[in-house]
Amino acid sequence: MGKVMIIAVALGVCGQCLALTAAGSRFHCTKPDHRDHTPGWTARHESFNAAAAKGDVDLVFLGDSISHRWEREGAATWKTYYGQRKAANFGIDSDQTKHLTWRIDNGNFDGIAPRLIVIMPGTNNGGHEFQQATKENKIRNV
Repeated sequence: MGKVMIIAVALGVCGQCLALTAAGSRFHCTKPDHRDHTPGWTARHESFNAAAAKGDVDLVFLGDSISHRWEREGAATWKTYYGQRKAANFGIDSDQTKHLTWRIDNGNFDGIAPRLIVIMPGTNNGGHEFQQATKENKIRNV
């Protein structure tokens, strides 16, 4: 990707990924994984690969539903502020950190060297596994 500035917006993901369950096992959100069992996920992932293959992308929003919703609820704002900036929205509803890392490893950035990547993962890492972690382990690992 060359010289790329990365802005990590959802800092809570770090603690969530490192949190321990009451039994002491680590979460697997740092192990890349796909969601090809989810309807529409693979097609959206492949559309990002196609956009990357075309090149000419300077700004990428990489994330979950918060990023994805720029195309719906935030469409007017996107057009106003990012429409002329060679921006690409690589957000997929319900993605977790492990899904973003899998997508990066599987073509989402092949052919592009964006000047800026806005990363917004982690909200969906706070699911049932994280809720099972003890309070002490959550605090220690954040």
